[in-house]
Amino acid sequence: MTLYMPLFKACTTLRSVTLLHAHLVVRGLQKDTLASTKLIESYSQIGKKVHARILKSGFESDPVVETSLLSLYGETGCLYNARKVFDAMSTRDVVSWSSILSTYVHNGQASEGLEILRKMVREGVEIDSVTMLSVAEACGELGLSRVGKLSHGYVVRRNIGSDHEALGSSLVAMYGKFGDLCSAEKLFCNGVYQSVSSWTALISSYNQNGYYLEALGTFIEMLECKVEINSVTLMNVVCSCARLGWLREGKSVHGYIRSSGLDATQDKHVISWNILISGYVRAQMADEALSLFLEMLIEGILPDSFALASALSACGIIGLSELGCQLHCFIIKTNLQNEFLENALIDMYSKCGFINSAIRIFHDTQKGSVITWNSMMCGFSQNGYSKEALTLLMQSLSCLVDLLSRAGDLNGAYEVINSMPFPADASVWGALVNGCRIHNRMDFLKSIKKDLVNMDADDSGYYTLLSNVYAEGGKWNEFTMVKSKMRSRHLKKAPGIV
Repeated sequence: MTLYMPLFKACTTLRSVTLLHAHLVVRGLQKDTLASTKLIESYSQIGKKVHARILKSGFESDPVVETSLLSLYGETGCLYNARKVFDAMSTRDVVSWSSILSTYVHNGQASEGLEILRKMVREGVEIDSVTMLSVAEACGELGLSRVGKLSHGYVVRRNIGSDHEALGSSLVAMYGKFGDLCSAEKLFCNGVYQSVSSWTALISSYNQNGYYLEALGTFIEMLECKVEINSVTLMNVVCSCARLGWLREGKSVHGYIRSSGLDATQDKHVISWNILISGYVRAQMADEALSLFLEMLIEGILPDSFALASALSACGIIGLSELGCQLHCFIIKTNLQNEFLENALIDMYSKCGFINSAIRIFHDTQKGSVITWNSMMCGFSQNGYSKEALTLLMQSLSCLVDLLSRAGDLNGAYEVINSMPFPADASVWGALVNGCRIHNRMDFLKSIKKDLVNMDADDSGYYTLLSNVYAEGGKWNEFTMVKSKMRSRHLKKAPGIV
């Protein structure tokens, strides 16, 4: 692959990049990680040149041109440029909205993707199956089961994409990520969405939740139904055999793979390296994992997020902070930052005793997932910071309530508060009150009035927010009651708070 590097640099026109792409396809090299990365970079650079020519020619307001540019930047991971094109579009239809939503989700910013969905709904844009495909993926990534179920209900009520195979498999995968296997099975068994991708999604869902026998049973049923098997299916089946420790069955699957020609090539791709490196890490053989990782680099194979995460885990196991820092620099330099690697970095720095470095990464993640919060809490615990771990736990429930409240799911937010293992503080209740204010739900505020007023807190900001919401809704008796409570507790409005 190194022989082609000068050619990528020499490609300065769309025709030259396309011809090189075609040549790689003919040679069977188009799936090489380094080649695909360089192709994306080349197309991105060409795209920027084309964009500049469009601006000079005065075609930037043409809807077809705008949508094409948006799609180009989205597919090449240029999120900033994609958003600039979207914001400047003269006309936005469902295609452009779905494209920017998908761009956020596929670039590791699922929360921002759902914010795009909220704006779509607010502006009355008709949602289609392509939109819901990204929504299902975003809900699965964030673990928002209630939002995901509401989205699925919308799909059913509007009869959106009833014959869209990708949407069906995405919904099955979404329920699998929620751990709701009953819903995943029910959706699959109704027969509407059955395809090789939905079969594979169900098998993957079983694996994710530890039901490896069920995964293998589904694979056998898949064979009996003569459904076409692909490499992703077989990868999940091999994983099931590995988790069960079933070497004989794993060899049988390997034999099937060889006979079907799915591993005819003898080239070592990044996936092969990843599997072996992660296997060493799971076996706590960190030295062997890192030796193999370095061998991978010497071979000229560009590591992806999974290889880097495994290497970081190995560094954490043996406390090799120097190499871990070098890997961190490599991630920044190659612009590979994503939530998956951020979690691995937090874990590595915590295990090596560099808790401040872990904290910095945690704060830089902005809206991390539950896994991110758990990684940081474990890091605090491992280093003896039990008080900080408990404080972070309180904040992470607070964040979930805020997310649900802002999305309008007030019942869900209230359920989270009631399920907390300790009494909610002012920040948690304040997030729910703010959600009521955003969505003008004075009725819901009235239903939880007892909880709000009886809460024992010395946070003037909370009482100020609550009194303001009552004032905006014309509930002057409640407004007076809150102000009286503030006076009785000798609380004053903090400067700068309305």
